[in-house]
Amino acid sequence: MPTLMNLVLAFRPSSDECWIADITSRFPDSFVRVIQLERKRGENGNYAHVLFEVITSKKNRDKIRRALAGNKLLEELHLVSVKKDKLYGSAKSICSKYCPFANIPYAFLRCVHSSNNGEVYWNFVGSNYECRRIMQELTDFGVFYRVAELSTIKENGGMTGRQELVLRVAYELGYFDYPKRINIRELAAIFNVTPATLTEEIRKALKKALTHYFKESKTPSLENEYNKIINEYTEAWVRS
Repeated sequence: MPTLMNLVLAFRPSSDECWIADITSRFPDSFVRVIQLERKRGENGNYAHVLFEVITSKKNRDKIRRALAGNKLLEELHLVSVKKDKLYGSAKSICSKYCPFANIPYAFLRCVHSSNNGEVYWNFVGSNYECRRIMQELTDFGVFYRVAELSTIKENGGMTGRQELVLRVAYELGYFDYPKRINIRELAAIFNVTPATLTEEIRKALKKALTHYFKESKTPSLENEYNKIINEYTEAWVRS
């Protein structure tokens, strides 16, 4: 069975080539993440239906709304504010040469997100051959990128090398202590990412670590109590 790899590529597109780069260059304290992306082919080229979130300050929320509405790379835009510091939206995103999906139809995409250094990260999953092929084809198409991570996905719940590193550093430096010996901003500075980005990385890593732990280390004496709590909650939710 081929080894499953985690590939993260960093791109530095200009504002007129990537709507994510446009938003983060104009609003540096914002974080943009594409939650879901579905590739499409139209008469005038490739595009993608995207579901995304923008985390920003309350003062910039309406400005970002207008910036998204006026971006030429986004069509059929629908936005909804869920919280004062978050925007969720869907749109038809026109692919530029900096969109790997414009040229790579077979890639399995985990997510796309911004960073505080102006780069846009694309996270792929595939075999070693598929990941190498992605990089080669982007090079052949003249797309400039940086390999931010290429690691084997281990059997520890699927945690990547990057996630394991982040979780271990956070643990060793006292992020999980009470009181904390290091806060999220200080920790984010170590990894040169925004606090929002690192919070998301830690959350995903913890979920994988806990999934692996509960799968491998079930305590028989707690199973009945666990099932009782879950069943009571489910029944209450159905009745509500």
